[in-house]
Amino acid sequence: MADGLSAEWAGEAAGLCHLLPEAPGATGTVALSFLLAPRKEVAIHWRYEDGKAVAGGPGPAPDADLVLTVGAADAAD
Repeated sequence: MADGLSAEWAGEAAGLCHLLPEAPGATGTVALSFLLAPRKEVAIHWRYEDGKAVAGGPGPAPDADLVLTVGAADAAD
């Protein structure tokens, strides 16, 4: 796994979405962004269908049903 929050990390992390726990009844897209500096972010997204994470990718998902944003200081903890 790549070190730190980088585009390389996002690509690798998104490929692991099948390891996410099931969310019974969930269907929709989740976007997770890390704000590293002003105007710099690293993002990943994944999709749940019938409670299972089935697909993911690096980058934001503009049509996400749930958007989570984490500041750099919080991501480091």
